[in-house]
Amino acid sequence: MEYSLSTLKTNTIQAATGSKVSIPGHVMQVQSMTVTTSATSAAGTTFTDTGLTVDITPTSTSSKIYITAHVSMGATNGYRYALRLVRASSNISVATSAGSRTVATVAHEGTGGNKIDQTFPIFFLDSPATTSATTYKIQAACEQGGGTWYLNRGGTATDNSTVYAATSSISVMEIAQ
Repeated sequence: MEYSLSTLKTNTIQAATGSKVSIPGHVMQVQSMTVTTSATSAAGTTFTDTGLTVDITPTSTSSKIYITAHVSMGATNGYRYALRLVRASSNISVATSAGSRTVATVAHEGTGGNKIDQTFPIFFLDSPATTSATTYKIQAACEQGGGTWYLNRGGTATDNSTVYAATSSISVMEIAQ
């Protein structure tokens, strides 16, 4: 039995009118945002928006959305703090509830002072099953009423060359199925 190979050469592939070329497993679109300034909240155990928010409008209900983020955080000395990944107003990628423990995507024990305690990497593959605009965001909370979380800086943020400021970002990618 003999096989022959052919070569297909083209400069463009054009979708039919009103549609897009969709190859399973490939990225259809990317949306991203970066926060370069600091943010803070003393709302205690109430999860509040960090400012890391991005919108995407999937082209198909079967698409997956791959979320990546890196979040640089600090907190009041010795206070625990946590982050949640949220789609619209629903928590996604959080722990299963266990007793009275608060569920989160990631958490850390704050060391306070000038230190950026942690840069959290967050990765999650979501199935929103919609073609409507969808908002993804990162929320944060700090334990008790006396705790404060800080985005992109440590708790005291002294102004000198040995204290660092950082950035945080969130990106979403539509993956064709």
